[in-house]
Amino acid sequence: MMPLASPVRLPFEKLLRGSITEYEVMRAESGPGREYVIKTHGLTTNGFTLKDIDGRSAAHDKPWMLVRNTKSHQGIGISIAYSGNWQIQILQHGSDILFRVTTLPESLEPFTTVNGLPIPGAIVAEFSGSWDNGAQSITRFTRKRLLRDLGDNWPLLMYNTWFDRKQLISESHLLKSVDAAANLGCELFVIDAGWYGEHSNEMWGASLGDWTVNPERLPNASQCATLYKKLRPIIRNADVFHLTDQADLKHPASVQAMQYFDREQNKNIIFAFQANAPSLSAQLKLHDLQADGVYRIVVPKGFSFTFPYTMTGKELMAGLKVVFPNKGASAIILIEPQSNRLDGARRTNRVSQ
Repeated sequence: MMPLASPVRLPFEKLLRGSITEYEVMRAESGPGREYVIKTHGLTTNGFTLKDIDGRSAAHDKPWMLVRNTKSHQGIGISIAYSGNWQIQILQHGSDILFRVTTLPESLEPFTTVNGLPIPGAIVAEFSGSWDNGAQSITRFTRKRLLRDLGDNWPLLMYNTWFDRKQLISESHLLKSVDAAANLGCELFVIDAGWYGEHSNEMWGASLGDWTVNPERLPNASQCATLYKKLRPIIRNADVFHLTDQADLKHPASVQAMQYFDREQNKNIIFAFQANAPSLSAQLKLHDLQADGVYRIVVPKGFSFTFPYTMTGKELMAGLKVVFPNKGASAIILIEPQSNRLDGARRTNRVSQ
């Protein structure tokens, strides 16, 4: 079986035997629209340097390379794990060749380690034979040590706005694109360049690093960001319970719901949505609540419940009926403690978001 590549710290150096003109490299081309085009070329006595100094590790050149002797087909490959500046050099070094990889500046110490891989660091594979042998060894390391379990449907079928209108996005067009992506069966929707900064859409590159939503292009995005920041402290350390199966567009009456339960705060977030039925109701049975605890339910406008808006944990675990008012409706429901014990009359008024 092909071995895994090895994680290394930077700077990394390796001496290769022979004349530099006996070697060739494989890398990605540079420049917009060609940065994922793979090319190979031989080396000259001048050596070869590939680097990125724009503060983004893959802004122009991609931080990986394979080097191979054209006669023996012995080679080495490297993929850098760092989102800043870097440099890869191949230089004649006496009768040998120096293969050297560094961050820029070179003095950067790792700030963390992920399954043995220092960050900044790199994944290195020595190989023999075809280019694939070097690349696959690095890929195998990534899959075994770094990739999260994304289920049987990975890689996801993705819709990316860049390949539609590049940076020319707007909220109205995004909403239409989401529907189109869903009808196509896409599983992931990515909003690419153009959502951020104060510059015009045509100058999207000048706003890189200004990660603030452009209110003219996405007037409602700031409300979503505010809501996310409110939910983040709860979902960060929450246990996750899948309350239903996955929604399926082939079955419009299907519902998908998940419960995020932060035990320390005793707070819950419910994410729920339905596929495509004109209207729909679902009974969601929550998990692990305090049976005699009293919980306050905060729901989005337009949704209705058959229970009072204050319920006991026992009632919520028996089932919370959610009525979805229209096609594709979704809800973020906050469930938080009202008090520790039942203390008399039950509140039945609706609590607004």
